[in-house]
Amino acid sequence: MNELHHLIDMISSLFVIVPNNAEQIKQAIALGANDFEDALQYQSALDSQCECIITRNEKDFRFSKIPVHSAENYTKKYFA
Repeated sequence: MNELHHLIDMISSLFVIVPNNAEQIKQAIALGANDFEDALQYQSALDSQCECIITRNEKDFRFSKIPVHSAENYTKKYFA
């Protein structure tokens, strides 16, 4: 296993990777967000009962009912 694969394997063990389904796609479309991928990530986070969303584009999640953080702000808030 090369170094990149090892790092990906380590990181993936820290997170739960959740699937998307047809209902989430419909809900993401109905949300009417500017970015469909953000809307789909949001729907997936809601269905998975995630505590927050971590993204580089916080402003794209203004519609979010769950907290949205940048990686920098999240690490400062919870790991400082």
